Amino acid sequence: MFLFLIMLSLAGCWHSATGEEKDSAVDEAPVLVRTVVVEAADLSHGIRATAVLESDHCAALPLRTAGRVLEASVQVGQMVSAGDLLCLLDAKPLELARREAQLSAREASERAGEAALAALEAERLLERSRLEHEEAVGNKVRQQELSARDLVSEGDLEQARYAAERAAIGVQNAELALWKSRLGAEVARTNLAKVELACERAELDLGYARLVAPFDGVITTRNVRVGEQVASGTVIFEIADPTRLRAPVFLPQKNIGQLTAGMTVEVHADALPNEVGHGRVDQLPRAVDPQTGNLRLDVVLAESGNFIPGMFVSLRMVISQRLAVPVVPKKAVRLEGRRALIYRVDGGVAHEVRFVPGLEDTDRVEVTGGGLKPGDRVVLVGVEQLSEGAKVEEASVAAGAAD
Repeated sequence: MFLFLIMLSLAGCWHSATGEEKDSAVDEAPVLVRTVVVEAADLSHGIRATAVLESDHCAALPLRTAGRVLEASVQVGQMVSAGDLLCLLDAKPLELARREAQLSAREASERAGEAALAALEAERLLERSRLEHEEAVGNKVRQQELSARDLVSEGDLEQARYAAERAAIGVQNAELALWKSRLGAEVARTNLAKVELACERAELDLGYARLVAPFDGVITTRNVRVGEQVASGTVIFEIADPTRLRAPVFLPQKNIGQLTAGMTVEVHADALPNEVGHGRVDQLPRAVDPQTGNLRLDVVLAESGNFIPGMFVSLRMVISQRLAVPVVPKKAVRLEGRRALIYRVDGGVAHEVRFVPGLEDTDRVEVTGGGLKPGDRVVLVGVEQLSEGAKVEEASVAAGAAD
């Protein structure tokens, strides 16, 4: 019995020693982790918004005259230069209209000349009538003097008076005829001016049969087909300069205090995942939309790059910016209230680094304080299993050893 108890005691001691060795082995086993190197990067904080790009230099191009379309070769998205032909109308009816207008102008010019001659003839008749009136009045005066000396009969005096009155009436009639002829000449000149204006309009209409690009740009809209009859004033093309882009942005009123004229704006588009555009706030808004309560401001792109009018973009207006600061992936950070925890790996041992998160972007956060610097290696995967001083081993290294 005594021997059994001794053996049992020895077995218990052996088991206890073996368990302690196993627990110690477990405690000392390194945690498999993945690490990443701390980088130095530029981070910024800003206001995010979305917009549709517009051209700051665009135009709707209507036809200035009606006609049948003979040619319209440009398509939406095609780049054109100033003066390039966009649309050509059938010019034959317009040419006939111009010739008819020119003919009418000649006829009106002839009528105006005839009316002017008639006015000159009326002026000469008036002068003749005035001379005849002067002679008749002089004769009447002489007859009156002779009658006072009883040298002429009363009949001769009466005849002289009648002739003077008739000459006065002749002057009045001549003056009226001159006024009518002058009025006729003025009407003829007015008609001539109208016909000449119609002739100029016909000349312009003939020129409008060719619609050309007013400036270098891209065709954004086309509303015409070859062969169709198009009315005057119909907008058939729209053109925009793709090198002068702006983005109209609508923001809540609370953001007005964060905006400054000329502030930097980053521009992103899903269609251009590898390209970042840069712009600036053109000017601060001076009014609030009473219906939406939002502010409108325009962001002007510094360079268009591959951005084009009508493209949907995301904007980030930079309020503050930090250059060449240490940054780590957000996945490597464990939040503890307003502070954060990250593990720096040094010689296979994890050390806690507590810091206050600074600026951040979609995937990274700035490390402020804690002594972390670019080039340090921190734990990316396996943070939840670590504590201060824990031994760690890179998962890729452990897998290689196992192989």
